[in-house]
Amino acid sequence: MPPGSSREEFRAWWASKRDAGHRYKTEEWFQRNAYELSCLFPHGGTLVDVGCGNAQLLAYLAPHYGEVIGVDCTPSMLEAAKIRLNSFGVKNVRLELGDACELPRSITQANVIVSNQVVQNLDPEEVQLHLRECRRVLAVGGAVGMCGIPWINLRDVFLQGLLAEPMPGRMRRLARRADPRRWPAAWRRMWRGGVMADGIGRWYGRKQIADLAAAEGFACETVKAWYYEYRFHAKLRLTQESGV
Repeated sequence: MPPGSSREEFRAWWASKRDAGHRYKTEEWFQRNAYELSCLFPHGGTLVDVGCGNAQLLAYLAPHYGEVIGVDCTPSMLEAAKIRLNSFGVKNVRLELGDACELPRSITQANVIVSNQVVQNLDPEEVQLHLRECRRVLAVGGAVGMCGIPWINLRDVFLQGLLAEPMPGRMRRLARRADPRRWPAAWRRMWRGGVMADGIGRWYGRKQIADLAAAEGFACETVKAWYYEYRFHAKLRLTQESGV
């Protein structure tokens, strides 16, 4: 992993965390989010959840599949996921250490590969690496979901606190200032492309994601997220099954 890469900063950001940082923390919220994802993709077979975190959504997705593999690059998250899955009595999930651009070699085939709020931690080249890994293990007729992608068209209004999820008051006031030189160093880095300065990561356009997918042999359909106003989902299928 090259120094200064998005993945390196991503690992540092999440290194000791045990919570995925969803908007709300209730089981009703997790269940609704999981239901949304479950409506987007086929059920049955093997699901790979890339960036599964502490399994807040995975606990509700698992019953729809025969086998589930949760992948995360953070041991603390995987430990929290193990505890949560045990508390739910979920028996069909195995947890693996890995990341979006280097899936564990133990994964040889998957019917559905989903990453939720992971693409924001990858630069465009890393998105393509992720898709190559998906293509390597995707079963014929399988589907890939890159979900919860921050939509760059709504970045400014999000940063100004004009959507349903406002930023903390101080940061919101700073975002409204016209002169970026007055912003804290972390905010200036964000506007120069720093990954996690705004707490979100990288923002993408829908066409940009479709173009990255096409370059790796995937047809891409984008749909609006139900519960996050500034995010969208990308549903992908291989355009040529011989490329699996």
